Amino acid sequence: MNNLTTLASPMQLLLFDSSEFSRCFFSSPTRNELLFKSYMDAIRSIVPSAVRESRKSRTGRPEYPLVDILAIWLVKEVFGFATVISTLDFVKSNSNVRMIAGLEQVPSAAVISRRTG
Repeated sequence: MNNLTTLASPMQLLLFDSSEFSRCFFSSPTRNELLFKSYMDAIRSIVPSAVRESRKSRTGRPEYPLVDILAIWLVKEVFGFATVISTLDFVKSNSNVRMIAGLEQVPSAAVISRRTG
């Protein structure tokens, strides 16, 4: 049993190199992502912190801050998506955009619909 364990370690080094994973964690921002970042920076500097913070809704559950909802709409406009659902799919799959927007969780289409009504 010990022989198998010691053999697995050197063989694992042959499977992949850590540089192969560098693109998985963060890619350099595109032109649209940089534009989106400049808009989000402007919004954060203008919008008071009380509006940016999450609060409880009528149901007692925490609401998404309005800035998060605005970020989704901004992504839709900057990247040119036709629907909110395609925008949400893009945001879920793009870590750069989520990081720029400061989204820990991506709101659902229902949340976006309720908040922008």
